[in-house]
Amino acid sequence: MHKWRFNELCLEFILTTASPLLIQAGGLSQNPVLPDMRFVRSFLPGKGEVIYIPGTSLKGVMRSYAERVIRTNSEGKACDPLDKERSCAEKLKNLEEKRQQELSSSEIYKESCLICRLFGNTRLKGRISCQDAYPQSEPKTEIRFGVAIDRRKQSVVPGALFEMEVAVSGNFKGKMFLENFELWQIGVLALGIGGLEQGILKLGFGKNRGFGEVNIKVEGANFLFAFPVPEDRIWGVGKFLNTESVREYEFALDNEIALRDICPVRQEKEFLGIRRVYDEQSWKRISNLCLEQLKKRLK
Repeated sequence: MHKWRFNELCLEFILTTASPLLIQAGGLSQNPVLPDMRFVRSFLPGKGEVIYIPGTSLKGVMRSYAERVIRTNSEGKACDPLDKERSCAEKLKNLEEKRQQELSSSEIYKESCLICRLFGNTRLKGRISCQDAYPQSEPKTEIRFGVAIDRRKQSVVPGALFEMEVAVSGNFKGKMFLENFELWQIGVLALGIGGLEQGILKLGFGKNRGFGEVNIKVEGANFLFAFPVPEDRIWGVGKFLNTESVREYEFALDNEIALRDICPVRQEKEFLGIRRVYDEQSWKRISNLCLEQLKKRLK
């Protein structure tokens, strides 16, 4: 399915710190001024070295949250990727050994759980990708101190003082992409965004210390369709395919939602298809419609 592009969604978002935030960098720093636990950094042309929020950090917490919610509400719809016996990757491997032949792309997709169909596994490329989020202006950071506690003595471990660099204010802008999507997959994405908005999901180090809470604002939803789609509709990938392909991948034939009075703020024809852009309020209404599609898929 990754050989074609029938539809695509791009969400532009801004993350704002609501509590101290630390996405810890790995390895040793060449800068002796930086603390023991320092914020991850990257080089931007014209700005130099800046702190940023890795897209993998955001994608990881959203996947973990979606797994827990879907596993709770619908048994068997979300695997545990850390379970070496019952994960989708292990199931696919055992199935190939049993058949003594490689599975087709449609079989791999069909045999994977809902979460793996969206986020991917070792045998299946995910449909969602998150860009790193970079600061729009100079974020404010400060150094905080921590100590290790001896559990047996209930006292401070001698020499166990360490420093933490945390961001206490800042706006970080990034993008999420969803390609060849089914409508329930937008619902899963909306589920994760809702978890961030409600403060349920936190990023980075020190969540049990009160670190990592962020506010997220979706500034715009950018849809691209390969073929003309009615202006009052959003089509999932199943609407672009013939019946045989839909059956192979277990897509829904009626994979569309009616937008009624939800109108794009901009629409234009491109070489690659039709692009429609919706504002923040329209995105919220679209995401609610897609959450309904997710509920139907979990039944």
